[in-house]
This record gives sequence, structure tokens and C-alpha cells, in this order.
Amino acid sequence: HVTTTMGAAKVFGFSPVYEQMLAILWPKQAFNQSVLLLVVWTHAMIGLHFWLRLYPFYQRLKPLAAGFAVAVPVLALWGWIEGARRLALSRNVVLQITLEQQNWVDAVVDQFRAVVFGLIAVSLLAIFIRYLSGLKARNLSIIYPGGLAIKAQPGATLLEMSRMNNIPIASVCGGRARCSTCRVKVLDGASELSAASASEAAVLNRIGASDDVRLACQIRPIQNIEVQPLVPVKVGMAGLEHLKDAYHWGVEQDVVVMFVDLRNFTGITESQLAYDVVYLLNSYLNQVSDAIRAEGGYVDKFIGDGIMAIFGMDSSVATAANQALAASLRIEVVMESLNHEKGPQISNPIRLGIGLHLGPAILGRIGSAGTAGGPAGLTALGDVVNTASRLEAENKVHDSFLVVSKAVIDAANARIDGAETAQITVRGKQKALQIFALSSLDSLRSMEGENS
Repeated sequence: HVTTTMGAAKVFGFSPVYEQMLAILWPKQAFNQSVLLLVVWTHAMIGLHFWLRLYPFYQRLKPLAAGFAVAVPVLALWGWIEGARRLALSRNVVLQITLEQQNWVDAVVDQFRAVVFGLIAVSLLAIFIRYLSGLKARNLSIIYPGGLAIKAQPGATLLEMSRMNNIPIASVCGGRARCSTCRVKVLDGASELSAASASEAAVLNRIGASDDVRLACQIRPIQNIEVQPLVPVKVGMAGLEHLKDAYHWGVEQDVVVMFVDLRNFTGITESQLAYDVVYLLNSYLNQVSDAIRAEGGYVDKFIGDGIMAIFGMDSSVATAANQALAASLRIEVVMESLNHEKGPQISNPIRLGIGLHLGPAILGRIGSAGTAGGPAGLTALGDVVNTASRLEAENKVHDSFLVVSKAVIDAANARIDGAETAQITVRGKQKALQIFALSSLDSLRSMEGENS
């Protein structure tokens, strides 16, 4: 294409206007031109897909993007073929390129093709030579239980070496020393391994591993080594469809966790008829769940008269924090509604308590292994869950409706006037956590009004 346009224009003064190019392409070169268009467009779409898939917004735009990816080449093919066909029927175009000039173009194109295919051949040859040299450099032996042994080239981690040779080793965190599932017992060659990094040592110390236990994702053998994987991998599970779900293995991300609790529920159950209690409990759970979902939250589970919810599974931390605070406002309205509908048989007012905290959590489908049906529901695991539960319990101490950590307030870029502040120490933590306790969310409403 470049030779016919720029080359012929420079050498012969040929003017490659649209009518001239359509007359040259139609009908002999129509198939080649169409295939070339599809190849270039498909290559571009593949590149864009693998780039944009890293961004959360792309998941929501996939249907629109797919329609765009299909519509553009269809309209392009339709447009140029229809234009060329109509131009040929009109017979109004006289080619300004002679047969000798066309032969010159063909000869130059053949030379360019020879260079391109020559470069491709050289590239393939280089890859093949590198592969052969890699085979020759595989002088490292890895021995597994049962006498199974592989040859590997130094440089990769033990996890990478194993998987490249179809040796199954578990690794839930993706080889980042964030879990202990890839741990192995080094039976021979431990002295030749480098010392554990800070991240690996932290994991091993946390599980109380012995000195001969290492993480396969962190060690890079340079001498022969014999290992025994300590976490079994059931190869038969590899064909199950639900294992392809990333949440089956766990996804780590920052989320806001909410705990909601119905105060004095035990006292209510002791003094009321069982059917009245069930009605009240269902009304409370339904209305609070609707309030959470209305602000983009995910209801994780019901724990007796308590509710655990997650915000930020598919949004930014700032959005999650604002959603959680907005849901708290809705839940306060629910509490007022429950007090209106509870009836005279319940003398004490209905009181709810909410705890909010932000931090990293592992989102996973706990209990989904071995399931033949649909995937299990998502849940969050991690310190953020325990802390949010502790903050909800702090409402009893401060006689408040909402206890929220400073991390949530900062992420939401919010300010709550008149809140009671305190520093608490969560069990297992040395650093104190700053919290805000509110008996009413009137100040939160005014803050949102100012921001808007």
C-alpha cells in the first residue's frame, strides 16, 4: 500500500487520490485488501483488550466495546467495497498508472516482502537457538517425592520451575509471599539456598514453620535440591468450571466492611411472642439489606440479628467509603421506621448499632470447593473484618449509633462535626485506632449537603 501510494507518487508523480486507489483495488485486490483490514483491526482490538482489562470500568463497558469492535470493520468493508463497485459501474475513472509503473511497484513490493519475511525467519531462528541453549543450560535437578525429577535452568523460582514442568504446586496468592500454600519441605540442598526475604520470613514465622520449610514462590535454586510439597493439590479438580473463577482462589483488595447489630435482641425475644419476634427480625433484616444494596453494598451474611456487608468490591476506596456512610444514613431512617411499626407490645425503642472500617481483605468464595452447582457467595477475610466487628461493639461503650474509623472518614474526604472521638486498641494490634462515635447522623447529612 505504501509503495503504491508514496513510492509511485515520488517516482512517477502518480496522484493516489481515493478514486484512483479504489479503481486499482477493485476487483482483483478486493479480497487481499479486506483480509488486510481485518488483520490490522483484530490485532489492534487484541492489544486494547489486554491493556484495558486491568481497569475496573472496562468490565462494565465490555458489551459496548464488543459492539464497537465488530461494527467498525463491518462498516469499513461495506463502505469501501460499495464505493469501489459503484465507481466501476460508472466507468468515469481513468487509471493514471501505466503497466510499466505497476510492474515497478510489484517489484519493489516483492523486495519489501523478502526483507520482512527474512526478519521473521531470523527472529524465529533466534528463538529456536535460545530454546536449544536453554535446554543445554538445564543442569539443575529438582527431585520430588516418589523419585520424580526434572531438569531446570537456574534463575526461576521453584514454583515457576515446577509449573513449567507440569508439577502441581498450590499457590493461592499468585507467588507474592502473601500465603503459605506453596510451602515445601527442603529434604536436601537447603544450605545452598539464599536466606529468606523479609516477606517470606514473616509468612513462615506466622505459621510457625520449621527451619527446613520454605516458600516455593520465593526460593531460586542454583544447585540440585530435593523437596516435598506440604499442601496437596488435587489434580482431578482442575477440570471444574468454578475453579476458573478468580474469587475461588481469593482476590486481595481494599474494602469497607460494615457490621450492623440489633440492640437488646435477647431481651426482646424473652418478652415477646415468637411469631412477633420473627416478623420484627425479618422486617429489620429486609429493610437494612435493601438500604445497603441501594448504596452499592454487598450483603455478605446474616449472623443472628447482625448483618455483615462489604463496600468497594467493584469500585474505588473513596467511592466505597462514601457508599458506606450513605448506607448508614439510610439505616438510621430504617431504625426510625422500625420504631413506628413495632407496636405497643414492644415498649423499649428499637436501637441499631453500626461499625465501619476500611482495609485490605481477601475476597473469596469460601465453601465453593467441590460444588457441582453455582458458585458460593462471596465473603471477606482479614483483619478489617475483625476490626469492623469490634467497632460495632464499641457502640455499647459510647451509647452511639455509628462507630467509624478514621480510615473511612479520610477515604470519603468527610468531616463529621460533634462526633465523640477516641483511641482504642484492637486485640492483637499494638497501634491504637482512632474512631468517631455518633449517636445521630445529622452532622453527616449537613456535611454531604456542603460537599454537594
